[in-house]
Amino acid sequence: SDRLSQEIIHSLDNCKILDPACGSGAFPMGILQKMVHILQKVDPDNEYWQELQLEKAEKATKGVFAIKDKEERERLLIEINEAFDETINNPDYARKLFLIENCIYGVDIQPIAAQISKLRFFISLVVEQKVNKEKDNFGIRPLPNLETKFVTANTLIGIDKPDGELFYTKEVQEKEAELKAIRHKLFGAKTKSTKVKYRKKDEELRNEIADILKKGNLPVESAERLAGWDPYDQNGVSPFFDPEWMFDVKDGFDIVIGNPPYINIYKIEDFMKSKYNSIYKTAYKKYDIYVLFFEQGLNLLKKDALLTLITSNKFFSQPYGFNLRKIFLQKEIVEITNFRINVFEATVDTAISIIKNKVQTNSTFLYSEITTVSDLKRLSESIKISLDSETFKRIPECNFRFSIDEKSKNIINKIEDTSFRINEICYVNYGCRLVSKKGNKKKSDYIFHENFNHQLKPFIEGHDIRKYQITGSRYVDYKPKEHYLALFPELFESQKIVSKDIVGKSEMLQMAYDEKGIYNDHTVVNAVRWCDLKNVTYKNVKKANTTSKINRSKEYSYLSILGFLNSKLTYWYFDKIFNIDLHFYPNTFQNMLIYKKKIPTVFNLLVRMNIQRISVTISSVIDALIFELYFSDHMKERKIDVLQFVEKDIEEVMQGKEFETLNDTQREQAIEELHNRWSDPDCEIVKRMNSFSEKSPEILKPILESSK
Repeated sequence: SDRLSQEIIHSLDNCKILDPACGSGAFPMGILQKMVHILQKVDPDNEYWQELQLEKAEKATKGVFAIKDKEERERLLIEINEAFDETINNPDYARKLFLIENCIYGVDIQPIAAQISKLRFFISLVVEQKVNKEKDNFGIRPLPNLETKFVTANTLIGIDKPDGELFYTKEVQEKEAELKAIRHKLFGAKTKSTKVKYRKKDEELRNEIADILKKGNLPVESAERLAGWDPYDQNGVSPFFDPEWMFDVKDGFDIVIGNPPYINIYKIEDFMKSKYNSIYKTAYKKYDIYVLFFEQGLNLLKKDALLTLITSNKFFSQPYGFNLRKIFLQKEIVEITNFRINVFEATVDTAISIIKNKVQTNSTFLYSEITTVSDLKRLSESIKISLDSETFKRIPECNFRFSIDEKSKNIINKIEDTSFRINEICYVNYGCRLVSKKGNKKKSDYIFHENFNHQLKPFIEGHDIRKYQITGSRYVDYKPKEHYLALFPELFESQKIVSKDIVGKSEMLQMAYDEKGIYNDHTVVNAVRWCDLKNVTYKNVKKANTTSKINRSKEYSYLSILGFLNSKLTYWYFDKIFNIDLHFYPNTFQNMLIYKKKIPTVFNLLVRMNIQRISVTISSVIDALIFELYFSDHMKERKIDVLQFVEKDIEEVMQGKEFETLNDTQREQAIEELHNRWSDPDCEIVKRMNSFSEKSPEILKPILESSK
């Protein structure tokens, strides 16, 4: 209807949109095209759009500090009508011109980025003008001035303003009205002399406002910074951003869009890092600064307005996203598209997040997960889900859990109810990282030696770790003063579980048992039983090293811990709770689970055999035994339990001998015998394992399928 079309046009005209890290202007240009497309549909002849612009001009000329003389008023109306004149412009020219003036804003910290953004908008207007060879300059008129539409500034730093208001006195409001009128004139100024005149007047007004503010409550430094900002300095960079001062946007934006930079905070200068850390709640550990743009984006929005950012999806899972994940749970999520493939030619996987600046009242939102190229065709087929906030409360640093069905939740609850978390029985931390006065050393700076002497330590890196086994080691000159992280020798010189810190999308967790006390670097995560960390001087460990944890840890052997951590059940839980990510962090390791009741002796024996010689067959039996520990009644009821048959076979093969007392040849013979028995299709154990998915579609099938 006409009324609906008019409402849409009014909404577009009043919509304030900001890209806080606009770069070359791709997102502002994209939203301009979308807005033009809507206007084409609802007002194809530009009738109401023209009427609206003339109406706004009439109102503007009645303002006390607006256009006073009749001649200039008439000039303004002529310019508006010329913009809509289809003998000299395409219809989209007028659409674009007034949308650019009234609706779209961009900020970037790099001057060249703001310049390129302006250029893109200039070109978009040029192509809508009609060429007339009979006129000067082929009839192409001067383009608008965009200096107060795209500015060079640090979006993440604001200005110190008491009560959050800048223009709070009548005198300042009057000056601000003058400044707004001058910038409106400057937007459409055609000649150099006119531009110079208005720019000079702009500077005078900025200084006058600053002087008034100095006499008021505004700190002198803030007033001087406001006055010092020159939007017409092509190479200047403002150390602050204030939408009220720079764009005359007082009440917030309706939409904030963008693709903020993926820069680690450690690449930022120390003084800026300190500022960001003091300002933002999302500044958490070694964060990427795009997390700050989420928080600042919400700060810049009106209530109920929308924030839409394309960013790395790592904040779903990495420790630095912890505080940002908390903010997400407090706000109303509209939609998340999670790309687990590279679709934007970025160096990392990305996500599109749409958040409403509103306290959460509805926990459900639309979610799409793109894991293959063919999934891109189904982008419109988002499912409605809710984040599992209960798990987030229970495990504060867990990843966002997307799309967890009730079946999976029931399995998770069953596992968690009968398990301990690893941090209850182990201290977990990275290995060492070399440092120097110049900063972190690279791996190539390690000094490796072939021969061992009293100064050198046996040493491994993440690539030396495979499932159940450490494949190689070397020696390194270890000097505690040149390292940080896990500096106390007890961490290294104890027996422990070591994990490769890289998981990847096609690999399962890879952990091994270090029986020799090998040193390692930050590509390795270590887990040492609390009872093995004796006489520890490292204060953080000493504080946590309680008697209850020490006593509990004595009940678990490293073989038991290793078997559980390398299992399909643990991998399934890891994927559901923490999502598959490139890194297996200590905080993730700490939250892995181990069964808290008695673990059968044969379980540890099979783990020891896998350390001796990795066997896919034996690994499958270990997985089956873990299933039976957690789902014993379920498996017995369906006649797929295996423990009794495993114990019988091991008794026949070992004949009462202890595996540790056998020589290498005898060990290999025992492993080979069990491998052969459990590879036979007629073996009862094999038959039962092969029917897991069929007879347990609600529990074992989803676990097995996730780890294929």
